[in-house]
Amino acid sequence: MYLKYYCLSKAPFGITPDPAFFYLSVSHKEALASLLYGIEKRKGFICVTGEVGCGKTTVLKALLSRVNAEQVKAVYLYNPELSFENLIRAVFEELELEAPEMDVAGLVRRLHAHLIDLYQQGKHVVLIVDEAQRMPVETLERLRILSNLETAKDKLLQIVLCGQPELAEVLAVRELRQLRERIAVRSEIRQLTGEESLAYVKHRLGRVTYGTTPVFEPGALRLIMRHARGNPRRINILCDNALVAGYADQKKPVTAKVVREVIAGLASKRRPARAMKWAVAACGAALIVGAGAIAVLGAFGPRMLDIRGEGRIEAKAPVLAIESAEPARAAPEENTEPAMAEVILPSVKAMQLMPQLVVAESVVPEAVVAAEVAVAENKVAETHVIQAGDTLSRLLTRVYGRSDRDLIERTLKSNPHIKDANKIQAGDTIVLPGASG
Repeated sequence: MYLKYYCLSKAPFGITPDPAFFYLSVSHKEALASLLYGIEKRKGFICVTGEVGCGKTTVLKALLSRVNAEQVKAVYLYNPELSFENLIRAVFEELELEAPEMDVAGLVRRLHAHLIDLYQQGKHVVLIVDEAQRMPVETLERLRILSNLETAKDKLLQIVLCGQPELAEVLAVRELRQLRERIAVRSEIRQLTGEESLAYVKHRLGRVTYGTTPVFEPGALRLIMRHARGNPRRINILCDNALVAGYADQKKPVTAKVVREVIAGLASKRRPARAMKWAVAACGAALIVGAGAIAVLGAFGPRMLDIRGEGRIEAKAPVLAIESAEPARAAPEENTEPAMAEVILPSVKAMQLMPQLVVAESVVPEAVVAAEVAVAENKVAETHVIQAGDTLSRLLTRVYGRSDRDLIERTLKSNPHIKDANKIQAGDTIVLPGASG
């Protein structure tokens, strides 16, 4: 929606990890180097930790793009909440091995034989466990069995445990002391510094900008850096929302005032339940009064939407070009109750993004917010061409980062021509319904 307006060839601040935008801060470089070293030298266990949204998954995807696919076979587990037996069967599936009905010991022996065959061909396997802090302790403890698969010189299987700081707490329990002692390489991905945060935004914009006009004012960037506190995911969310809001207000470059409104809007969605109940109650009272409700809405001045006799609300196009006469307000404190306008205005702004949209009177602001979130999370169906060697599970994992029963069933429902999820033809077109629906 805002790409052409800001001279962008692609949305630069997507939430989905994209190696094409990978920015190497000091700690990201260290983590990536540790992973490459541990895999190349067959060190066995490698552990990478970092806060939510710091870029752990992006580092893992960058790793996969840098290893030689002819020599390294990566088995990527997005869902670590597995029993040990199911984990082994998941490894079999990714290695395209038939997993016969036998006990765990038999499956391990079969896996060992296959890993030796690969080793003799100059290849080896890397098991990557993302969000490893969610893996059951019993499964983690039994990973030692897989680490014992080795030759006289080398480990046959490298295991990467990647997770949030809680992973260190999980590994600290007594039951995992033997596993903990086998971790040969450790690395931590830290939050970005202020200088790195600014470089991060410029790096992502530099990949897609084809115009000469700055996208953000310096003051707007300072506000974003201050509120994101070095977290790449928060930077992406703030920047993307600021671009949407700036487009709605026809502000180029994006101003500090626009960023303040975005921060206030996002903060209002995180208010305690009592604040939201207060807002809903106030709205209900205004609707009962009737004329009083119109007076309250009219107080919003130039941002007001026309209410027509047909019982419908229509946003007028000129709203986009009107600047509010209100002075810029600082973002409210995290624990203070927002004013009524702070709860409603973000949704009004969302309706301004679609000037010709007509919505039923019963539509509440939360529905508009949900529509924004659906776009941000890429819930819209996508069409993909099946590549050679693809399975439905592998294709879904590559596109969405997971392949669970619900996603597979919805994909089959969207593609009635596919009769068997395990048999899809290279070159065919498949409609993917989105990561959630």
